[in-house]
Amino acid sequence: MYRQGAAGKIFDWLRMLYCRMQYVVRTEGAVSAAFKALVGLLTGDSASPVLWIIFFADLDAAITPRADDMKLAGRVISHLEQADDVGLMSRKMPGLQGKTDQFFGWCRRNGMTMSVKKTKWMVFGGAARRGEGLVVNREDIGLVKDYKYVGAWYMSGTGEIYRKHYREKELAAKAVTGVMFTLEKHIGRLDVAYAIHLYHAQVEPHLTYGCELTLDTGSHVEALEKAQHSWLRRALGLSRRSSTAPLFVLSGITPIRFTRAKIMIRYLGYLQNLDAGTLAAAARQDSQQRAKLHQDTHHLRARMALAALPIGVDVGDDYEKMGDADWVEKTLAQVDEAAQAWVAECLRANKSTAVLGRMMDDKGDVFRRGRTLPAMLLLNVDYRLAMSSLLASEHPLAVNVLRRPDHSRPRVPRGARLCRFCRLKVEDEVHALLVCTACPGVTTSRRRMWEEVMRKKDVSPALRDCNRVDDASLTALLTFDAGLGATARHVYTVFEEFRGAEMYVAPEDSWNRIAAETGHIDEDGTADDAVDEGLDDAEFLHTGLA
Repeated sequence: MYRQGAAGKIFDWLRMLYCRMQYVVRTEGAVSAAFKALVGLLTGDSASPVLWIIFFADLDAAITPRADDMKLAGRVISHLEQADDVGLMSRKMPGLQGKTDQFFGWCRRNGMTMSVKKTKWMVFGGAARRGEGLVVNREDIGLVKDYKYVGAWYMSGTGEIYRKHYREKELAAKAVTGVMFTLEKHIGRLDVAYAIHLYHAQVEPHLTYGCELTLDTGSHVEALEKAQHSWLRRALGLSRRSSTAPLFVLSGITPIRFTRAKIMIRYLGYLQNLDAGTLAAAARQDSQQRAKLHQDTHHLRARMALAALPIGVDVGDDYEKMGDADWVEKTLAQVDEAAQAWVAECLRANKSTAVLGRMMDDKGDVFRRGRTLPAMLLLNVDYRLAMSSLLASEHPLAVNVLRRPDHSRPRVPRGARLCRFCRLKVEDEVHALLVCTACPGVTTSRRRMWEEVMRKKDVSPALRDCNRVDDASLTALLTFDAGLGATARHVYTVFEEFRGAEMYVAPEDSWNRIAAETGHIDEDGTADDAVDEGLDDAEFLHTGLA
């Protein structure tokens, strides 16, 4: 400031400002008493950001341009600053050493020192040559293969420089998940609505941090998907083997790949609207120009990331338009449609989730971002868990339990999974909830449920006119929100009755005969059932097990 001619009153004003500066802490509506900073300045105080920018204003002049400098759209990029976190870069080692020496000299002239302990160097796109090294004030600087800068991890010696970043964010999300659900031991099970608020505030930020730049073109994003699935299963009270599509339908939370893609799209729009003089605008322009030449750039990878979604989104190769307002709006809509279509496709492909699949309307939009199914908002925890286990096919009925083999028996064909009470029909959701009369407790609960539901106002025609013993009747019950309390109580009662009775497993040599009698035979003569085996729905579609 002195060199630019500033003096006198401006410095007097700054001294006065910090002499009188007081701070308060505000949290949850409460405000602390005012206090002063006894040492230094608190981060984010009134003048600190501007003063820091002024302090660094002459750094450009201190670092001499070289032929081996990095360039973006013709603009020389030799250093980056995030407050006092500084990064120097060059395409050759002598250039990096020269910049380091010049930066060290600038720091010394301005009353600062470089922290040799915290300073590291990395090589991207190759390996360090034998004998190469970086020195600051005659002290050697350590060569590292990974480093955390401004919250993101970078790796060298690999084609995926963000591989560790994915891993660290997965671990962070899992750690928060563990802490969150450990609280249930002290406060009881979290209400789903509150749990979703906590997810968006504490878990999703880890799953999306840096997604504007990392771009999901590889398999590393699968770790973040599994972390999201783990949280959803715990929030909904489901097992680790439950299918994934119901997790999104029940909660209204978007699959993390699509969430990350939408943030990336908005970031491209942000870059497109920056002033031409900004560094990020130069990076965007360089990326677009190189993408036209099919070089590995941000815009090319963004296009690849959209195409790599479970249901790909093709945005074409007009890279100049990537980020325009119309392009952003159109592509965001395409990603939303792809997310909805993927969840619907997974439900249809997996016969074990047929109950939830039948709840889809004619358009197939059973999944809507931000819409939690009303059954998940029931206040009674037992009823809510019973409904989530029903809709996700995690219930105790034979049609679900005998789907998988265990140590004492192989997998039982669907047609041979007979009811443990009547032993006449397959013990599936419709039979147990609406048909079987062999258990008095189930029959009494069913009669009470129908009486209460039919007394409600605005009963839908589909429910009023149903025969009460088929798939359509169960679907009508589950989609009648006003009667969910009575329906959920009945579901809970039925599951408890079935848990209290021993599972019936027919003799293995009678399975084919029973399957034929119950009518569960495919055209090729095999029992018509989809075997889950604990796979995610994406694996379902890939392996063809569905």
